[in-house]
Amino acid sequence: MKQRKYLPQSRKRAAPPYANTFIGWNYVQINLPFIFFGKWGYTGKYSGIEKRADSSSKAAPGIMLPVMACPLFFPWYFEQFLHRIFQAWHGKFYDGDGHTETYWLPAVLIVWAIYFNINVLYIELLYRCDISPVGAMWIYKFCWALILEVWNQF
Repeated sequence: MKQRKYLPQSRKRAAPPYANTFIGWNYVQINLPFIFFGKWGYTGKYSGIEKRADSSSKAAPGIMLPVMACPLFFPWYFEQFLHRIFQAWHGKFYDGDGHTETYWLPAVLIVWAIYFNINVLYIELLYRCDISPVGAMWIYKFCWALILEVWNQF
């Protein structure tokens, strides 16, 4: 048997675009008329969410409608974390730009609730107030119930 004179080089992972972005926007989009599919992603602080929605709409059937945006520190890492958590709910219904970020509606609703709670937290910290304590408590309980439901499925 002939032996190799060289060892194959290991593949180095390329640095993701904007992985070193300190502050950016994470967003949630719903597809119309296919509302049972949606996606979430990130964009830098200078590129717009509308541009991402337009580029996703060109590739996907229907229109991608942004329904939530949340400013975060290191948005790419948070987005990838959520993609790993919900990989079982991945729903590929088209090929093209953003098809790997498409998920079924229950996962999209949970991510929407997470971003909503982060925005509520920002407002509470910024204005040092409670946002409708009864309403906020209901929202928190609803979001945690959804998260626990997803967790129990794994």
